[in-house]
Amino acid sequence: MMSVIVVGAGFAGLAAAWSLRQHGQQVTVLEARQRVGGRIWSPTPANGAVVELGGEWIATGDETVLQMAAKLEVPVAPVGVDFMIRQVVGGEPVTPNEQRQMNHVVAEQLAGMTETAVSATTLGAFITTLPLTSAQRALLRARLRGTYGADLDNVALQGFANDAFGADDHALYYRFADGNQRLAEALAVEVGDVRLGYGVTAVSHTPNHITIHCQADNASLALTADAVVLAIPITQLPKISFEPALPNQLAAAIRRVPMGVAAKLAVATAAPPSLRAMQDVVQPYWCWTGQGRNGEVRTAVTAFSGSHQALANLRVDNGATHWFSLLQAANPDLPLVGEPQLQDWSRDPWAEGCYAAWDNASWQDQPLLAQPHGRLFFAGEHTAVHSGTMEGALASGLRAAQECAVALACAT
Repeated sequence: MMSVIVVGAGFAGLAAAWSLRQHGQQVTVLEARQRVGGRIWSPTPANGAVVELGGEWIATGDETVLQMAAKLEVPVAPVGVDFMIRQVVGGEPVTPNEQRQMNHVVAEQLAGMTETAVSATTLGAFITTLPLTSAQRALLRARLRGTYGADLDNVALQGFANDAFGADDHALYYRFADGNQRLAEALAVEVGDVRLGYGVTAVSHTPNHITIHCQADNASLALTADAVVLAIPITQLPKISFEPALPNQLAAAIRRVPMGVAAKLAVATAAPPSLRAMQDVVQPYWCWTGQGRNGEVRTAVTAFSGSHQALANLRVDNGATHWFSLLQAANPDLPLVGEPQLQDWSRDPWAEGCYAAWDNASWQDQPLLAQPHGRLFFAGEHTAVHSGTMEGALASGLRAAQECAVALACAT
């Protein structure tokens, strides 16, 4: 049996650790936070509801997530609202049928573009060319600006196209019935040796040996292994000292990837709210309610916003007060109770953003970011085809684990 250290206990790291255990390896997971889940976080407000302050939406086609949920017997539940169809707030209304027509127009226009044209275009420029009404265009821009956590004029059309412009009128969306973090916790139980509060500072590596240097309980520690899987947000990789250093091309690629920024606001309700999905096209942000276990509507409302300008508009640097007032005004029927919970991922020290917001230059680097370097293996949403999703994160961990297992098998 050979040993592997996995750095990061988000979906990517825990999936890698779980898979390596299935391959018979001895696995230790090191996590800087005092919880598992990484950018998946499902706290419980005072009323006992579960809210999602991190990754939330599972699409029908997210087979890796759904299959893992089935294997570990962690139940999922339909949200009950359509991620792609939203009531407009603060702008000209766009009916559900007009939104479906908008999504079909986008998909058709994209299908008619050459690969060369797609690779040279930004998402913002693409939206400008679409034959849409001004109201449809405003809604589409607001929705996608939030989705990617960035100015759309900087976002590459190429890597996101298939995911961004779904035109399935019958798509279903899910969450884990008792909170998305439950899958991370179930994986951690299966893995066993998951150490919280271990912040990795340096990695020393030779062709057949790894030493991980970390801080835990105000002490410096060193752990050794035969291989390491690095499954942390891409913003954190440059903070680790590698000896010898990573290849210049890889190090440069890591630094080139733009990170999107996003925040979520969750507020408990005194009673189960009616189902809704609403998009403010001015601020912009969107909010929704949804179902949990047994089809019961969770007693909470959640809001999400992305991009530096949107977060500035919502004044999140000063806390939740302004955003909360907007949420109240948009939902006057909701009996909001307790303190709002705000999570600004751009200010989270272990993430410093939400997920990769690829521009055209950095998208070309994506294959390089996933390639092993000696006994160093890389996972995380930024290494995945479906980046920015729980599906991508989980799949990247399984992919890195397979690469690691094959390499270790060849070494024995």
